[in-house]
Amino acid sequence: MLAPLEEESPWESAEVLGREGLDHDYGPPDEAEFVAPPSGSVGKARFRSYGKQIKDHLYQSRPRTLWRNKALKLKSKPGETKAQFSARLQLARREKRDEAAQKLQKRFAKKVKSMEARVGRAEDKVEREKSQYDQQKLQTGISMGATVLGAIFGSRGMGRATTAARGAGRIAREREDVTRAEENLEDLQEELRALEIEAEEEVRALVADMEREEPELEEVIVRPRKSDIRVSELRLAWKPD
Repeated sequence: MLAPLEEESPWESAEVLGREGLDHDYGPPDEAEFVAPPSGSVGKARFRSYGKQIKDHLYQSRPRTLWRNKALKLKSKPGETKAQFSARLQLARREKRDEAAQKLQKRFAKKVKSMEARVGRAEDKVEREKSQYDQQKLQTGISMGATVLGAIFGSRGMGRATTAARGAGRIAREREDVTRAEENLEDLQEELRALEIEAEEEVRALVADMEREEPELEEVIVRPRKSDIRVSELRLAWKPD
């Protein structure tokens, strides 16, 4: 910092220079003259006062501005611009969105798996009922054939007719069992389709909601601690006009 000593509060108008901006020489240029510093502006006590003033000035005038987002619990890093932090925030938001979508998908996956197992058992039952129905039709057909032959040849025709009638009744019951099993299977398949649609819609709605929410940036002013400010070197300098 290069500050004019003739001002009452020189640090307000001080020029901030990096080390590369300092080109100093202990000797004056040819034909140059040194102007005497203002009265009372130099001396050990005065320089100690300057050091304290510099600390006070930097504490008041050089706070660091950071940015944070409470929802994602993120804060910008020292030296990170607002644009850079916003880009990092967008990436974190996408990662959070994907994580939330995966959790929702896993939750529905358990329900879908359970429903698929029920559908599988219902399909097995339909196959069993159909097999029993086919077997009963075959047995009843054989009984009816034997009844016809018995009637023709007069061999226990009445008893066989009664057996054939009972077989026809069992066919009807087996057919009803097949119908009920098929209806139950259709109901479960419909529930499975509805569950899959619900899962897709909820995931899509979750993603859309999180996409609509713009991440809020809150400005945070961080002031340096005076104990962290150190004036390493303080010299009297003449600046050429």
